[in-house]
Amino acid sequence: MPIQQNLRIVFAALALGFVVLVVLLGQSRSRQLESRAWVLHTQDVLVEVALLRATVLDGEMACRGYVLSGDTRYRDSQAAKFVEADRHLEKLLHLIADNARQIGRTARLRELIHDTSKACAALIAVRESQGLTAAGSAFTDADAKRRMDLLRGLLAEMEQEENGLLAVRDAELQSSDRVLAASALAAGVVVFALLAAAYFLFSRDAKHREALEQNLRDKNQEFQDASRLKSEFLAHMSHELRTPLNAVIGYTGTLLMKLPGPLTADQERQLKTIQTSARHLLSLINDVLDLARIESGKVEVELKATACREVMEEVLNTLRPLAQAKNLALEVEFPDRAVEVRTDRRAFSQILINLGNNAIKFTEKGSVKLRVSHRDGAGGDFAAIDVMDTGVGVKTDEQAQLFRAFHQLHAGKPRSEGTGLGLYLCGRLAELIEGRIEFESEYGKGSRFTLLVPKA
Repeated sequence: MPIQQNLRIVFAALALGFVVLVVLLGQSRSRQLESRAWVLHTQDVLVEVALLRATVLDGEMACRGYVLSGDTRYRDSQAAKFVEADRHLEKLLHLIADNARQIGRTARLRELIHDTSKACAALIAVRESQGLTAAGSAFTDADAKRRMDLLRGLLAEMEQEENGLLAVRDAELQSSDRVLAASALAAGVVVFALLAAAYFLFSRDAKHREALEQNLRDKNQEFQDASRLKSEFLAHMSHELRTPLNAVIGYTGTLLMKLPGPLTADQERQLKTIQTSARHLLSLINDVLDLARIESGKVEVELKATACREVMEEVLNTLRPLAQAKNLALEVEFPDRAVEVRTDRRAFSQILINLGNNAIKFTEKGSVKLRVSHRDGAGGDFAAIDVMDTGVGVKTDEQAQLFRAFHQLHAGKPRSEGTGLGLYLCGRLAELIEGRIEFESEYGKGSRFTLLVPKA
């Protein structure tokens, strides 16, 4: 099974495991919180029961204190305690609203507390109206003792039931804590296992990729070696082909000069065809040779200060016969300030000659103009040499492919003319001299190629 598919399965399992574990942890946490809430609720009930007992006992003791001492502070405290006992009863009723047995006990508690409060009020009235002796006799009434015993008994029952509930709910809380801890541990184990599986697959994938990359590097080296051998072969063969072609061109020129003797019209026409074809073939071979030399890294450039005007004049002298043959105006424009560039003179000249040849080739009427200017900016100081023509221009859909090797324009020229290497060689040579070529064209109106070369 592919590694990517294994990884997808692992990550899907990891995601599913996370979802399941989150649900389980959520449920465990919810049960834990619920159990804790019930434990706290039961503890609140026990607190209120204890407070109620203490308040009632304090009220009854304050009543006795007043009977025995006649101190009005006991009387006031007694009244306040029974009011407070009512408040504790109300709060207790709210807390035990879900327990019918405790509600029944609380109703009886309310009756007993009210009866005790009334009895204390009556006893205080006797103390105030009849004195200590009469109050003492009333104090020994058996009903008072019976009420307090019932009250204590009910409170004890309530505490007993709540303590039982507290034990059960505390056990549930501990159980939910254990379940939550177990769920968290299981989540950790599952996540660790899935992450370990993912790490294993990633490691294996990394090794696989490393092996593929090494294989690609080996193949790339083989391709580079093959390309180098190809370039060396082309360079060698091109050199071997140029020698006989130069001989053909030379002997044909001698025959056309009629030095060996006169020629008929058909012979002269055929010899001119031979000469034109040989020159064209030599041009193709020169392009292929230049390409082979560049790609094999055998082109060495020497960058040094070069007078731009001097090279431009040599280029113009080379291009002028071609322009005159097509009745084209060949113009040049120099700036007022002399321009000196840091470049390789031969490569610089070859680029301009190629660009000029292209301009003349694709211009049927009008002019070809070479213009030199300064271009200073944040990217550096450059000399800009524009080669402008009034030719057919380049179609928009062809512009992106213009500087590709073996790409030929279809601007009214037969496809067999040229190798399609001219502009590609210009671009590569421009890189070697640390320059670049910019281009813009409007189909039907002409083109402008700009060679940017660093100033000296």
